[in-house]
Amino acid sequence: MTGTVSDESDKTLAKEIVIGLPGVKSVDNQLALRGDGQDSYSEAWLITKVKATLLYHRSINDTATEVSAADGVVSLCVKATSTEKKDLTTEYAMDVDGFKRVLNEMAVKTAQEIQDKQIKGDKLIGEKTMGRRWML
Repeated sequence: MTGTVSDESDKTLAKEIVIGLPGVKSVDNQLALRGDGQDSYSEAWLITKVKATLLYHRSINDTATEVSAADGVVSLCVKATSTEKKDLTTEYAMDVDGFKRVLNEMAVKTAQEIQDKQIKGDKLIGEKTMGRRWML
């Protein structure tokens, strides 16, 4: 992995997060330390760091979360299975340093939408990723 981080602890954390992901066998950590002392991060780095943070927290099943960043604002967009999962996604994103605020544009699925997705076998935020639920 490549990019720029502000200190050695961020470099170590990034490696730990990526190595903990399913299917990852090794990490070539080529992250460089920022030498100019700036507190600003590139939008691409913010998006990557937020996505990695959400991936680390499996309780929200974030693989469908759309993350974007502009002018120091990180936006989250997708439908969650509950208000709690939506709020938790925001909290996890806010743990990332380098942006001004998190704009959570996530909607909460209705009971009918959840049932329709379960019948089709699609995954939702907050839905278990292992196993299937069968409906008769």
